[in-house]
Amino acid sequence: MNDNNAYIVQCTQANFDDARYLVQMFCRVIDIDHKNYHIKTFSLDSTIKRRLDEIGASFWQEPDYAVTKSVMGKRL
Repeated sequence: MNDNNAYIVQCTQANFDDARYLVQMFCRVIDIDHKNYHIKTFSLDSTIKRRLDEIGASFWQEPDYAVTKSVMGKRL
């Protein structure tokens, strides 16, 4: 899988904490937007995708995301 691909996980207020916990525990997080309830992360495996679907979060791939530019100078 290409590490230059990022995923956007869109949540609701009701499932944001569950999705955030899941992604933070099992993925490399790029950014978390607490106000708009979305999380940007590196690649998601099929188990994480299935679990996110079960809790009602949607996600889509953002191909060829410039990961090095997004995390430059940030501490996650």
